Amino acid sequence: MGLFNMLTNYELMLALRWYDPNDEELVALRKKAHEKIRAFNKNLDLGIIKDLLGSMGEGVEITPDIFIDYGINTFLGDNVYFNTGVVILDSSKVMIGSNVLIGPRVGLYTPTHPLDLKRRQKGIEKATPIIIEDDVWIAGNVTVLGGVTIHKGAVIAAGSLVNKDVEAHSLYAGSPARFIKSI
Repeated sequence: MGLFNMLTNYELMLALRWYDPNDEELVALRKKAHEKIRAFNKNLDLGIIKDLLGSMGEGVEITPDIFIDYGINTFLGDNVYFNTGVVILDSSKVMIGSNVLIGPRVGLYTPTHPLDLKRRQKGIEKATPIIIEDDVWIAGNVTVLGGVTIHKGAVIAAGSLVNKDVEAHSLYAGSPARFIKSI
């Protein structure tokens, strides 16, 4: 029996391997996170979010409503701002540095599904991390896919789809997002 046959679905998820999101342990983790997110959206108590996340720095501001799938895989630096409607599907790590601005209705999506129909019908998925370095601004209605790093000081224009790494101190825009200019 190989190593990956002995791992739980949670361990497979963290190992960036195919896993079953309907596994009891993963369903329970999501349910707990969703209850805390509902409580935060109702009460606006950042302590609820801090208790949910992998880590949260100082000066974080979150405008409700927000949705986070697991929470334990999301890590925030200092002075992070989330505008309303942010969705984080953190099946893999979502690392957000300090002094990051995230606009309204931004989606950070780490999981993906198989392209092959028969495998997709089995309900499996795989997730890869998203890394957002310090001093980044992500404008409204941006989608960031798993496996992407947005480097220090970058700006992502509204409505962009980010499916590849973004250079430091650069403006990216479009779907898919492409380099516009250095800033």
